[in-house]
Amino acid sequence: MTPQYILAYHGTDAFVDFERFEFSSDVGFHFGTIETANTRLAQTVMAEDLDERALDECGPRVIPVVIEAVRIERVADCHTWLNGEARSQLLAAGVLTQAQFDEFEEAGWSPGPEELAPLAEAQGIHALVYENQTEGGGDSYIVFNPARVHFALQRPDLVRLALDTNRR
Repeated sequence: MTPQYILAYHGTDAFVDFERFEFSSDVGFHFGTIETANTRLAQTVMAEDLDERALDECGPRVIPVVIEAVRIERVADCHTWLNGEARSQLLAAGVLTQAQFDEFEEAGWSPGPEELAPLAEAQGIHALVYENQTEGGGDSYIVFNPARVHFALQRPDLVRLALDTNRR
């Protein structure tokens, strides 16, 4: 199957530069419109945090990326995407089987992000998309595998593919 290339944006308050997205306590890596990325920054960055940082550190910023995915499943906005809250949407999208969902519910446990990536890939699902109501609308994406996220400034070839796809 032919991959889709989607130009999206990630708001980060990381004060160090990074070359790859790393797993956190969330279900995956979040990307959306430039507006939702800026809203996310406004919601999370506190002025006192900025005052305590060295001037040579990166600071809050929006990072343009290209998402590479073959299969993207639409889900509802969970508003908070920590694993426990997102379990039902992971089941609806087919990332989790009913048996896995039931096992996790019974144990009161959810798979961590490192465990979700191979589960999603095994089902052929590379990302979720949802109408982002929490940060102001527009489609936002959750990508499970960091290898499917490319920094736009390093991959102008993929940016062109994403822009060409959006024009069709």
